[in-house]
Order: sequence, then structure tokens, then C-alpha cells
Amino acid sequence: MKKYLQSVIALVFLSFLTAACAQNKEAVSNQGEVLDFTFSDLSRNTVSLASFRDKQPVVLFFWTTWCPFCRKEIQALNTKYDNLKKDGWEILAVDAGEDARKVESYRNANGIKLDLFLDQDMKITNALEVLGVPTYVIINKKGRVAAKVNSFSPDEYKYLLAE
Repeated sequence: MKKYLQSVIALVFLSFLTAACAQNKEAVSNQGEVLDFTFSDLSRNTVSLASFRDKQPVVLFFWTTWCPFCRKEIQALNTKYDNLKKDGWEILAVDAGEDARKVESYRNANGIKLDLFLDQDMKITNALEVLGVPTYVIINKKGRVAAKVNSFSPDEYKYLLAE
């Protein structure tokens, strides 16, 4: 009976552990698929995900100016930006659905040094199945989605640099 009880407790523990991991990292339907999207920044310059393939991992940060959680996350990214770049990451902050003037005004008022990109028609946001903001989509060096999370700890994803 004691072994049975220990087995049940172990199964319950594993269930809770699995549920906790699922909350932090949602299943990514794009996993394994090599992605190539082209983004436009506030100056209408474009960048393609393919240009980073086999060079460096990319953090796509989907956000909006009206989202209080996004504001907190973009400030944190802005603070860590130089270190992330030095560690080999490319950061693309993608505003989901807003007007360029509004995004530019937010950048200027808040001292954001990140390159800000627009997804005004939400095609990329929808293609990556971003259901809410803020959302980080981590693209590995091979151009594949490695993770989709709502908060980002650079230390947690450093293993992507080796891929």
C-alpha cells in the first residue's frame, strides 16, 4: 500500500510540474517550420527573418502601446538590449496592429532604443498564432520557432545560441 501511495504522489507531482511548465511555455504549432517574414520599421526599412538564419537567434517581441504589461516588458528589453545584442541575440519589437505615428510617439516619449517594427494588418501576428500581448516568439539560429512565452528571461534561452 505504501508503494502505491508513493506512486500516486509521484504522478500527482509530475502532473503539477507538467502543468506549471505548460503555463510558462505554450505549445508552438510552428515548431520545426523554417520561418521567413519581412518586417518594416518606423522608417519603412525592411528586415527579413531569413537574414538572421545560421547567424543568430531572434526574439520577436509582440506588443502594443496601450498594454500595461507590454510597457513593462519593453522597458525591461530596452534596459537589457545592449547586453542581449552583445550575447548574440537580435531583438525585433513588433507592434501588433497600431498606427506608425502612435508607435513612434510612444518610442520618443519613453526613450526606447530598440528597433520597432510594425504589423499593422496583423498578418504576421496571426500567422504565428499570437493570441495576446506581450508575447515573445523565440526563433533559433535555424529559423525555427523554439518557444513562445509571455515573459522572457535571456538566461533561460542562452542555449539557443549554440543551435
